[in-house]
Amino acid sequence: HAVPLSEEFDGRDAVVLIVDDEASMRMLMQMSLRDVGYKTLTASCGIEALSYFRHGTRIDLLLSDIMMPLMGGVELAGALRAQSFNLPIVFVTGRTEVESFDPMPTALLHKPFSRRTLLETVAKAFALPKRTPELIPQCASQVKSRFPQRSRGRKNPSAPIASGCIAAS
Repeated sequence: HAVPLSEEFDGRDAVVLIVDDEASMRMLMQMSLRDVGYKTLTASCGIEALSYFRHGTRIDLLLSDIMMPLMGGVELAGALRAQSFNLPIVFVTGRTEVESFDPMPTALLHKPFSRRTLLETVAKAFALPKRTPELIPQCASQVKSRFPQRSRGRKNPSAPIASGCIAAS
């Protein structure tokens, strides 16, 4: 008989930030991840997600929809990479064609997906080496001059976030 997913996967209290503009998708991913031991945070758009990073909240993996109002997953990932946040990033997409992203995610999760596929994708993303920080070309010079490079362990929560640059592009 089948082994329960909770025995097959162990989140070990790793913190996953789930970013999706659809409340039902956020809830589905949150319940699936919590059931196997992940801690979760949620945001309905990229701008809301940035506030967690601005306040120095521990986040071990970003799980983000690509298409969202205000700031999508690609723009969110770009803002984080531009500020040297080096965490695994999983993009969630309903598109079937293979795409190239800047920055590239650690993994892609295609909708619709099963609970098992979600858990396997997140587990693999944690197991892969972290990507080196990549800067969004159109924002690189602005970010370098306006925002100091920060490592995950030495963030200044009161420093401004790079979202203004992203929103203006």
